[in-house]
Amino acid sequence: MYGAADIIDKVRRVSTTFPLSGTSMAAALTALASREHFDTIFEANRSGRLWLSETLARMGLNVVPSQANFILVEFPNPERSAVEADRYLRLRGIAVWRFGGAYQDYLRITIGRRAELEEVAETFRSFLESNQP
Repeated sequence: MYGAADIIDKVRRVSTTFPLSGTSMAAALTALASREHFDTIFEANRSGRLWLSETLARMGLNVVPSQANFILVEFPNPERSAVEADRYLRLRGIAVWRFGGAYQDYLRITIGRRAELEEVAETFRSFLESNQP
């Protein structure tokens, strides 16, 4: 980008957290041009999100309704907190997003392939049932 320093600074502040390369953007545009591909990915995301949301809700976790490619899960039990869940998952090779502030009791989980979602759900079940983190 070329421009005045103060404008460039403002754009950087609101730009994406994870900048994309030109190759990544070209691949995304190509994928979006295929309606069949779009429909397949859209349905996989919808069904995976629904399945994981329902599965985690049955475990006693609060899942914020979502239409995105992720869900936000609240951990209402301080003995099984989002901080502890995040640590438990990471020790088992599963990375999720944890926030601070008003969302410190929540984890953000990106929707992936069904086998990955099943592994996430089973790890959450193990965490919730375990006596130690």
